[in-house]
Amino acid sequence: MKYILSIGVMLCLLSCFSNKNEVKSSEALNKNVLETYLKSMAQTHAIPGMAVAIIKDDQVYYQGYFGLADLESRDSIDDRTIFRIYSTTKLLTSTGIFQLIANGKIALNDKINTYVEGLPPSWNDIEIQHLLTHSSGLPDIIWYDNQLGDQELINKMGSDGMVFKPGEQFWYNQTNYWLLSRAVEKITGMSFESFIIQNQLSGDSTHSFFSSNSAKIIPHRANKYEYNFEKREFEKTTNNDGRRAHPGNGLNITLNALIAWNKKLDDNQLLDSVTKVNMWRSFEFGNKKDKFRYGWGDYTSGSTESIGFTGGGVSGFRKFTKNNLSILFLSNGYKYFPVHDLIINHLAGLVDSNLLNPESLVKETIQSDFILLPIQQALLNYQDIRKQNPNLDLEGILNSLGYALMKEDRVKDAIEVLAINVEENPNSSNVYDSFAEAYFKNRQYEQSLKYYKKSLELDPTNNNAVAMIEEINQHMSNKK
Repeated sequence: MKYILSIGVMLCLLSCFSNKNEVKSSEALNKNVLETYLKSMAQTHAIPGMAVAIIKDDQVYYQGYFGLADLESRDSIDDRTIFRIYSTTKLLTSTGIFQLIANGKIALNDKINTYVEGLPPSWNDIEIQHLLTHSSGLPDIIWYDNQLGDQELINKMGSDGMVFKPGEQFWYNQTNYWLLSRAVEKITGMSFESFIIQNQLSGDSTHSFFSSNSAKIIPHRANKYEYNFEKREFEKTTNNDGRRAHPGNGLNITLNALIAWNKKLDDNQLLDSVTKVNMWRSFEFGNKKDKFRYGWGDYTSGSTESIGFTGGGVSGFRKFTKNNLSILFLSNGYKYFPVHDLIINHLAGLVDSNLLNPESLVKETIQSDFILLPIQQALLNYQDIRKQNPNLDLEGILNSLGYALMKEDRVKDAIEVLAINVEENPNSSNVYDSFAEAYFKNRQYEQSLKYYKKSLELDPTNNNAVAMIEEINQHMSNKK
């Protein structure tokens, strides 16, 4: 119920914001609402710890720390806490490339083989801009043994061939940013890490450094946790992606250091205004439908637009450029599914009523209802919400909730939720696939088989459905 109360307070607050003269008098109330909201989301989604900053009109409007950096030692999150920001790192890598562009050291249409030796001939048409925009068509290094040497890895990827023609489509890929870091090192004669730290950050390793090794014990670094639904407890993440991952996911940073980086970016200390605009323009993909900028993602929900990136399901950096607002979200885990984007959208609406996003609020409400309330009450609430929002696309939210409930061993509840999704999205192969999986987990094999077949009918390339149909048929045959 705390969540519902926070929404009510928010709506009251926004009515205050309708009169600009009342903004200052509302500031204390607004910050209290921010705290209440963040605490309720941390409780609902079992977020171990988080740090949040809101920069409005070039000032730090809000900065807050919540929860624990380490669940065993019970160390609290505070201004010394360092977070791995995972793929949000790519924003600094992109900024570094554009710093080199501004200095005439590199160009967007330069071929990557100009800077990296030993590349396969099939990569000859790959340009710097293709790497920045994830349109290179290269195989992804995460598919390969990270113990391979650099040239051995390149040779192996080359023998596997291209996935598509460079520039044709968006396909998120960690190889791209590794090759960009190789170009940086060739041009500057410095390590990639030193180049970024010296040219964008303070250089003080107590506030920012590179490491893609989650197992390493580092003072004041928050541990990332993943929830084990079988054991019903959080477990530390111990993955080590190695140095090749640094330009894509390796930055570790305090909230204060990230605030300082954002200020440098806003004040044109990292890039001049023209170069920054060029970095933030949309790339034209060959397929004419994908959307992405030069290292920065587009985040559009309803009429709300922002740019930035997210990482590891735990970090988010977003700029609402038309509203002179930036929101920085750092955390170290969640129970059900990543919620940083919904949180950021909600915070934006709390601070600036022009950014109030009804679509995002509806999705949050649905999530919280099905997680916290008895299933029948949640279903009734959903019916009311759907009547008020008949055209809203809720397929993704319902699908995620179905899987969250399955993980909690609430399989029958999951079937109820996914049944709604099937009814509302009868032409979605993915929806039927999820529905079939829920029936399979509930050992209702005939129903599961029926819906896997429907999923395959809608999408003949669904290999999961093919495998599951075979498994179910074999199971039912053995039963006879």
